[in-house]
Amino acid sequence: MMKQKGWTTADQKAYVASRRKWLGQQIRKHREKHHRTQTYLARAVGKSVATISKIEAGQQACDSVLLAEIAAVLAFSSTNTLIELNVKTAVNDHHRAIAKVFTRFKSSPPQPVRKRRSAA
Repeated sequence: MMKQKGWTTADQKAYVASRRKWLGQQIRKHREKHHRTQTYLARAVGKSVATISKIEAGQQACDSVLLAEIAAVLAFSSTNTLIELNVKTAVNDHHRAIAKVFTRFKSSPPQPVRKRRSAA
């Protein structure tokens, strides 16, 4: 992941963890919707039950290949999930940027811009 300007390492880790957790929740939701167990899903995608459990809990990353395999087994669109994830990411980034601007203005009010006279 590329480092975002102004983000600390802790911010990045929290951000990645929140995205992993959200993706895991989506996988669990679709698995339960189709009345499938973690064992069933693990066997279908060739992973261990522990791996599926960690992914659903947001403790382990899920690459795009594995996500596509899970999507095929659970009959949901991985593309839509990734698009939704990107939209949420963009909205969160936008909100974070706005909060940063307001925090900056709150701590030090903006100074008026003085026009320079051009030398003629």
